[in-house]
Amino acid sequence: MKKLLSKLNTYYLVALFTIISVIIIALATMACYFSGWPDVPNGLLLGGFLAAIFYLIEGIIERKETESMKSTGAIIITIVRFVVFTISLVLLALLYYKQGIHIFNIISFVGGYTISLIIFVIISLKRKKG
Repeated sequence: MKKLLSKLNTYYLVALFTIISVIIIALATMACYFSGWPDVPNGLLLGGFLAAIFYLIEGIIERKETESMKSTGAIIITIVRFVVFTISLVLLALLYYKQGIHIFNIISFVGGYTISLIIFVIISLKRKKG
């Protein structure tokens, strides 16, 4: 298993561990579904899976592109990630506060998105160290 994980690039590892950790945390907060707060795990799942999708796209760009195209692809995906994150955060706020539709929690959405950043830092430090 360690050999398989060492062959993957950093972005694939971040996506994989983000999906695993978001599912584990969502299962741990499953009681929220039964206590009237289903928006908390839903926001966590949405934020985590959105971040994982973008890390998968970055991994594909890193594997397929040439050296000169990597920087262009990384800049484009960073801008697209910021725009999609901002639009989804604004839409969640409009749904939550203006319309009163409590499907996704904004704080748990940001938390789910932040999990991938923490995992990215940990994996980058481990790869740099080893």
